[in-house]
Amino acid sequence: MSGQDKPRYGGSARAKSVVFISAAACIAAAVAGCSSSKGSASQSAANVGKADATLAAMLPDNVRKSGVIRVASELDYAPVEYLDTDGKTPIGAELEVGTAVADRLGVRLKITNLAFDPTIPAINANRFDTSMTYIGDKVERQAQVDFVDVFRSGYSVMVRKGNPKHINGLADLCGVRVSVQIGAANTAVVQDQSKACVAAGKPAVQMSETKDAAGALLQLKSDRVDAHLEDAPVAAQTAKVSGGGKDFEVVGKQVTIRNHGWIFRKADTKLRDAMQAGLKAIIADGTYGKILDKWGLQSISLTTASVNDATITN
Repeated sequence: MSGQDKPRYGGSARAKSVVFISAAACIAAAVAGCSSSKGSASQSAANVGKADATLAAMLPDNVRKSGVIRVASELDYAPVEYLDTDGKTPIGAELEVGTAVADRLGVRLKITNLAFDPTIPAINANRFDTSMTYIGDKVERQAQVDFVDVFRSGYSVMVRKGNPKHINGLADLCGVRVSVQIGAANTAVVQDQSKACVAAGKPAVQMSETKDAAGALLQLKSDRVDAHLEDAPVAAQTAKVSGGGKDFEVVGKQVTIRNHGWIFRKADTKLRDAMQAGLKAIIADGTYGKILDKWGLQSISLTTASVNDATITN
C-alpha cells in the first residue's frame, strides 16, 4: 500500500532498541506500484531499555557481547511490519513486540529489509539471527528452522471492491486467476484447493506467482488476477486503507488458522529460548496485550509463547 494509505495508530512505533538497515527506498507499494531499491541507509537507535538480568543471562555469548540481534523483515506487510511514511523507519505490531522482548534482554534489534522467499536460507547461512516476517509455523519448515510462536491467525480471500467474480471463499477459486507469493504458506493453501478443484472435475486454480505481497496486491488491483489469499490481519488492514477503502474487500471466513512466529537456526537454541522467555515475560506483564490493542490486532494474540506448535484449525 502507498505511504499515504498507511495507518498511523497513535503515531510511529517507538524506535528504542532498534537499528534499521534500509534495503528499500519505499514500501514496494501495491497501490502506487513503487518498487524496492536496495540501499544502505541506516538509522540510529535510542538507548536500550532496562533489561531483566535473568533473561539477559540466557542469551548466547556472541549476542550478549555484541548487544545486537540481527533481524530479517519483509517491510511491506502492514500492519505487522512495514515502513513508515518517511520510507525509512520500520514500524508495525510484530516489530514492537520484538522491540519489547529486546528491551527485556538488554539488546537491540538490527532490522534488515529482506524479501520473504530467501528468509529461511539467510537465517541458516548465519546472515541473520531471526526473522520478524509473520512466518507461518509449518511442520515442513520445522525441518529447517525452529519457531517461537508469537501470533495466531488464518488466511482471508481478497477480491477487488464489489467482488465482480462473485467469489465467496476458497471453493469458488476453481478456474479463477489467483495471485500467490513464492514460498509463502498461503500459497500452499491455494495449491491444495487447486488439487481439490481438479479432483472434483473442475478447472484448476490459475495461479500467478509474485515475489512479494505488494506484487500480489498490485496484480489484483490491476485486474491481472481475480483473487488473492492473504494473512487475515494484513488482508483486513489493506482492504480498509488501500484507495481509501475502495480497492479491495475481504470475502468468506478465515481458513487454515495457524501460529506465526520468529525463526531460528536449529542449533541456536539459546537465542530461541531467551526470546521465548522474553516473550512470555511481556505476555505476563501485559506489554504484549497493550501493543496489540494499539494496533487493533487483539484477535491474533496468544496467551503463551510456544516453540514449534504447528497446530492448524479452521
